[in-house]
Amino acid sequence: MADARRHGLPGTLDVRQKMWSPHFLRTNSRFIFLFLIYHAGIADIQVSKVNPGATAEINCTVESPNSLANVSAILTVTEANQGRSFIGVRIELSSQSLVQSFKVCNVMNGNDFSCYLADRYNSLVNDGRHYRRKEADLYVLPLIARSPDFISASNTTITISWTAWNDINDIGDPPVIGYVPYYRTNEEEYWNSTDSVQANEMPTLSFTFSNLLPDTLYQFSVAAVREGSFGEGPKSSYESARTYCPMPIETQPLDVQARLTEAGSTTVLISWKVPDEISPNCSASLIGFLIYVSDFKSKEILDVVQVMDPNVKGYIYENLGKNIYNFQVKLVTDAGYGPVSALTEYARISVSGDVTDQKGHSYTIVIVVLIVLITLTLLIAMSVVLLVYRRHSNRAHNQKNKDTNATEEKDEVYAEPNFPDEAQYLPLKEVTKDSLHHNYKGLNLKSDIQKEPLETEYLSVESDATAHESSIEINQIEQGCYEIPNVPEESTAIYVN
Repeated sequence: MADARRHGLPGTLDVRQKMWSPHFLRTNSRFIFLFLIYHAGIADIQVSKVNPGATAEINCTVESPNSLANVSAILTVTEANQGRSFIGVRIELSSQSLVQSFKVCNVMNGNDFSCYLADRYNSLVNDGRHYRRKEADLYVLPLIARSPDFISASNTTITISWTAWNDINDIGDPPVIGYVPYYRTNEEEYWNSTDSVQANEMPTLSFTFSNLLPDTLYQFSVAAVREGSFGEGPKSSYESARTYCPMPIETQPLDVQARLTEAGSTTVLISWKVPDEISPNCSASLIGFLIYVSDFKSKEILDVVQVMDPNVKGYIYENLGKNIYNFQVKLVTDAGYGPVSALTEYARISVSGDVTDQKGHSYTIVIVVLIVLITLTLLIAMSVVLLVYRRHSNRAHNQKNKDTNATEEKDEVYAEPNFPDEAQYLPLKEVTKDSLHHNYKGLNLKSDIQKEPLETEYLSVESDATAHESSIEINQIEQGCYEIPNVPEESTAIYVN
């Protein structure tokens, strides 16, 4: 009854008995409306999830214990800048629950939606049963994290590629249904769009821009598109590339050299020099290098290495197998590629194996050399020992022979003389001093020794002892006689006339 008094109705009115009587309804319609709307209310509010900028649908559910006619359900939209707008719709409650739908365009982050129930005079009922609020629910647009890659170019075309969007490495909500490539010159502020590229199951996609200006620097970017209206996401970071110059670039790297980082290594250092002027006909800028590794014998290209840094003047190539390699370098500019460097012996290297094998091979050579030296030393030592032994043996043998000869000579000197019979000797003539002197003067010992004496003209002496004895006998002649001089050892007989 307090509510009835607050709205100017008699406090003694028995509502339960008289409020639905025809007379009461005719005379107290405002009271009845306020009474019913007080018991009615906004039970729920639902906001559809859309892409930013799209149209969202808001459903306000109105509940009442009885049917109620001529009721206004009002939706208010509070934007991020705190601006408020009202959308009023008069409805008839033909049942105890009714859902009123609203559509709001260009829904953005920060939008708030509120449902109110109002009377026929648009007076808002701000009680908790008559008010519901909810924020806008938006999808996150997809963003490709990486910039596209430059693939190739010509005078009027450039081809790029990019990695397909995925929910692991990139940003946004799936599903992504396509991509939009963009381009602009380096001096332009706004981007130019092209035909869209449909998404597929391929991990990498590509696109070729055509009708471009020659020798012009361009920027390229790609935007991913998710399903639904306004589903295009922000552009990726851009990549720059230049269309080719109408005149070919004829500059090539200079003084290309290759050398092993250390003896027996499989790592090669390739170095080169950049010419002072890259392209006299175009405004080309150096952006990197291409290194070609080829087989020396077959001329087959084994590998191509991209070094996209214009300030680099060398590159280390590792883990080469046993072979002979050629290395060539090509300039990469934003206007195209230059020719490869010339093949020279300075850019050729022979790799004999890995470091471990080389060291093992070196150790093997050292060991073999040591064994050979030791063997030669032993052979020389054995030869010297054998030579010394032979000399010693020869000396001992010679000494033994000398001793044997000495013994034999000694036996001959001191052997018992073998005297002949007395009948074989002639008796000595009586020798006088005059006859001895006469005979001695005419004696020619040398010639007489060489002659064969007659058997009757010599005195045979069989040994040195006999000759010595004869000499003694002659020396025993009277002192008035001359002595017979000593005869040389070669004579074995004394001739006496």
